[in-house]
Amino acid sequence: MAKRGNEFEGEVALVTGASRGIGRAIALDLASRGAWVAGTATSEEGKVAVVTALGEIDALGMAVELDLAKPATFEEQLDLVAESADAPVSILINNAGINRDTIALRMSDEQWDEVIDVNLTGTFKLTRRVLRPMLKARRGQVVTIGSYVGGHGEFGQTNYSASKGGLEGMTKSLAKELGSKGLRFNVVAPGLVDTDMTRALPPEIIQQMLDIIPIGRALTPQEVADKVRETLLDASLNGQVVPIDGGLTDGMTE
Repeated sequence: MAKRGNEFEGEVALVTGASRGIGRAIALDLASRGAWVAGTATSEEGKVAVVTALGEIDALGMAVELDLAKPATFEEQLDLVAESADAPVSILINNAGINRDTIALRMSDEQWDEVIDVNLTGTFKLTRRVLRPMLKARRGQVVTIGSYVGGHGEFGQTNYSASKGGLEGMTKSLAKELGSKGLRFNVVAPGLVDTDMTRALPPEIIQQMLDIIPIGRALTPQEVADKVRETLLDASLNGQVVPIDGGLTDGMTE
């Protein structure tokens, strides 16, 4: 991927879950447009993948080992990013998340707690940690990757849907609290995207979704990255849930 522009020159972007899929596409897109990018992963293998991907396009940035289930580590890691970039994070992309799918009657407390702790609580605590430097600078943006299930629910995803719906409420509240201080918060809510997570779904579930998506296919991670970029660049957006689902939500039936 060659350099595409300089729209984000001078920005320090933290992208969670950047070793693969949507997060990787977002990290590379921002880096190719001038941002200094810190991509997070939960393992050494993931960190290597981030560094390799950034190196392939001669981008400025680093890999950070960060687990949303371990908020006690956030301050140290964000201080490391600020020291390495010589500036605090000005763009946060909340992409990392997990799923533990099963119907509600079979869902264990652990399956519920793990998804909520990572996707919602961990994301909130990481977001809260970047706010003070943004407030001091009176500028900054947070784009959170939600999901169409956050507003519509899905069979076997009570925990995941609740976490994504919670992120929508969190984002709207932050926009109301801090929008007047130069900060913006938005959600980009994809439908079916061709990633490792969705490929692990049973084929019949994937086909059921494809049958009601008007464009008749899954989205690519780059298409989601494009929508994130558009959201970051549109100064009129704050507290919005921006769908990108090929018409999936409109195609759903009761």
